[in-house]
Amino acid sequence: MARGILARTVVIAAASPARAVALAADAAGAGGRADRIKGRLEGVSGLAYILTTLLWVLVLWRGILYPVFGGAKDLAASWGGPTLAGAWAAHLGLTVAALFVVSFVLALGQSGSRPP
Repeated sequence: MARGILARTVVIAAASPARAVALAADAAGAGGRADRIKGRLEGVSGLAYILTTLLWVLVLWRGILYPVFGGAKDLAASWGGPTLAGAWAAHLGLTVAALFVVSFVLALGQSGSRPP
């Protein structure tokens, strides 16, 4: 049961980027691959898509792209500062952790659904 919830957590966390890849595969004419991806995402709720998409935006904006859009001007006051590497790692780690915590809670709520 715990393994199923952890696998479901990963599926929910990856649902938004995986859906984008499936759409791109469909557009590129790789319908079989797109269907396999969509099959793995079966049972992911609309709420899960909305919440994880918002968190993926944070992961990209405040995590991966932190040096570009973050407050890199005042690193001494930044989480993980005073170096850019520390601030970047802290912001990326926090956003990815938030993505997986929310995905885990959503997976617990969907524990009655079909495991991946």
